[in-house]
Amino acid sequence: ANYFQHTLNIFRWTAGEEEMIHLAGRPKLIPISLGEGPQLTEEELDDWIMIEGAYHFHCTASDGIPTPEERVEEAIGYYLDFIIPSDHSYGLGTKDTFWGALKMKDYAKSHYPDLVVIPGTEASQGFGHYNCFPVTTSDFNQTSVDAIVKETHAQGGIVIYCHPTTSPYDTQQTLERMLNDDIDIDGIEICNSGWEIGEGDIAAYKNLPFMGACDAHQPGHLWRVRDFLFVKENTQEEIVNAILNRRVV
Repeated sequence: ANYFQHTLNIFRWTAGEEEMIHLAGRPKLIPISLGEGPQLTEEELDDWIMIEGAYHFHCTASDGIPTPEERVEEAIGYYLDFIIPSDHSYGLGTKDTFWGALKMKDYAKSHYPDLVVIPGTEASQGFGHYNCFPVTTSDFNQTSVDAIVKETHAQGGIVIYCHPTTSPYDTQQTLERMLNDDIDIDGIEICNSGWEIGEGDIAAYKNLPFMGACDAHQPGHLWRVRDFLFVKENTQEEIVNAILNRRVV
């Protein structure tokens, strides 16, 4: 009980609570307020649901081991509500890898219609990697970051900067442009494969939308990072809206 009391008071101090808790024993439930949060009535709260999904992973369409069908079965096995696959692509006239995401969408539609599959692609031409979703094709101009953003937005999609500080593909120039509001990237990965090296600070500092990426290539790895979203219904439109409005844990 003493260790529990100490840990609980650490959380309260972190959350800005002045009054400490003194307990003789461990309670079943202790409410801890973390900031003010949205001011919602009980009726308004009833309008929202929490969904769970996996974002940024690969299949045999690029450098992943599982087939598209196996990825969908894996998602169902983890009781996920949505998935956002993103196999590597390299721009106009290069090898088609977008078929993997489309196959997952078709397979889910016929076998697990409640699973929302948002087709995406990881634009990977060599000056950083950028997840683009929802899109209808990966066969678009990837000769610059600006071209990727422009082409994705033209398809009605959004762009998330992948693993900006944890891979050799990182480009300091892109980060500097984001910090200087000189590029229209929609968001940033704050965790990739369980690693986080300062990306969360960037997202907080710039008030950016953010996602956690499992970046799974091996079978059974969709568990590595999960995203919990607060939406009114489990649809592609609501999921993208939740990401852009940072209703993500």
